[in-house]
Amino acid sequence: MSRDVRTIDLGGTSKRPALRRTTSTVVSALAVLLATLALVPAYGVAAVLPTLLAGAFLGAVIVLVGRARRAGGIVVLGATAVAYLLAGGAFAAPTTTVARVVPTLTTFRTLLEGLVTSWKEVLTLEPPLGTLGSVLVPPFVMALGGTVLAAWAATVDTTDRRRGRSDATAGARRRERIGLAVAVTTPLALLVGAILLGTVEAPLATVVGIGITALTVPWLAWRTRRWHPRRIATLAVMAVVAIGGGGIVGAPLVAGDAPRTILRTQIVPPFDLRDQVSPLTGFRTFHKDLREAPLVTVAGLPEGALVRLATMDTFDGVVWNVDSTGALGGSGAFRRVGESIPVRTAGTPASIDVTIDGLSGVWLPTVGQTSRLTFEGRRSREQQLAFRFNDATGAAVLPGGLREGDRWTAEVVVPPTLSDEQLADAEIADVQQAELEQVPDSAAQKAADIARNATSPALLARALAATLSEQGYFSHGITAAGDHPSLAGHGVSRIDMLLTEDRMIGDDEQYASAMALMARNLGLPARVVMGFRPAEGTDVTRPVTLTG
Repeated sequence: MSRDVRTIDLGGTSKRPALRRTTSTVVSALAVLLATLALVPAYGVAAVLPTLLAGAFLGAVIVLVGRARRAGGIVVLGATAVAYLLAGGAFAAPTTTVARVVPTLTTFRTLLEGLVTSWKEVLTLEPPLGTLGSVLVPPFVMALGGTVLAAWAATVDTTDRRRGRSDATAGARRRERIGLAVAVTTPLALLVGAILLGTVEAPLATVVGIGITALTVPWLAWRTRRWHPRRIATLAVMAVVAIGGGGIVGAPLVAGDAPRTILRTQIVPPFDLRDQVSPLTGFRTFHKDLREAPLVTVAGLPEGALVRLATMDTFDGVVWNVDSTGALGGSGAFRRVGESIPVRTAGTPASIDVTIDGLSGVWLPTVGQTSRLTFEGRRSREQQLAFRFNDATGAAVLPGGLREGDRWTAEVVVPPTLSDEQLADAEIADVQQAELEQVPDSAAQKAADIARNATSPALLARALAATLSEQGYFSHGITAAGDHPSLAGHGVSRIDMLLTEDRMIGDDEQYASAMALMARNLGLPARVVMGFRPAEGTDVTRPVTLTG
């Protein structure tokens, strides 16, 4: 008595399961790798590409070995977790390892915590993210986990085929279809996730989507036994039409100029400078209480460079402060940054070392345009993750505050000082600034008088500065040190007093506030910058100790 034996073979011959398994795994790994390449603009090629390659490779090896040994899903899941912990140090958290390879206890803690917290870090750090902290955990998890899921689903028929009864045949077919669906949709889901975690400027997304389609469609046809060499030409023509019509013509018509939706632009960091007192209110304190005490020491300061502490562009009638709205381009828009900061200004590059002495508060002294800042010392990792930077103003803050002994190295670019001739044809920059709530009438009137003879925006700014410098008297108001009496403050009443009394008497606090108010009243964008300059005759080739 014979038994009718049927073999289910939906992709190739049953005599070559190893080839079918390997091909499906390689295609799945490549599709996942293509999908995660959309993260490159957010991280940088050198930072994230090794992580993605390692994750896809390890995932493919785990699936191939698991299928060859007929392992169950739980075993494969455990192997994936072990691979994540052992290889994650080198590829997902290299800054926590020894020689960027050997994992430590900090590495394992970072990897485990990173499964929950690293996604938030990625979204609140400013690209390029680099390899800072645990920011590489998401791409490693996406590449490793995505490859295991897609490849395991793509190879489901090589171990789950059943022989004999028709009901077993129907079950095998159903599992086959589900597996193929998961294998195809996993890279597409990862692509959407990579776009959401990426940047607005992500030209790779379209290329990646086309690449995934070009890779998976022929493979899917082969797996379902619908592939035939005579159909290659037809498929090629259809692909060209789809890519040209959808990617080049259709997409722009549908999307228009609408910006790409990403999670990074929807998340606002919790740190709010509105909770901090305006640093300009403590200007006199630097000269009264800390006049002889060192505040900060800077080594490597270029000739003529100034040290910036805080930049403010809003005025409420009482104090100058940062833009409370946190609008993009405003002085209150601080973002966590990655390993490097894009610099769009030409100038003199320099490397400076900063050591905090008596300076306190959340504002970090910076020079020029910072391209990279690396903290040193016991709190360096904590500080690096908390550090925030404003691209529009070049200012930086540390939410936890400065402490004596804090130190860091910064790579900076110091822009050149432009002459009046170079600025002669310069137009007013399109800078978005919040409206000033109050401007004293005296500031508006004096600004109008000065503007009568100015023929360009640059000459107008020079005229404002020259008038205050030539007609005003300088005094910190420290009578004990022999200064002429001069009130502190820079609000409406103090500026009105400065500009209406017989003699203008004040210091940097009042003159900077008055000039900014007059400039803004005339339509010139202006900010008040508080900081330090080396004393005249200081040898900047040696460490410069700055006091109040």
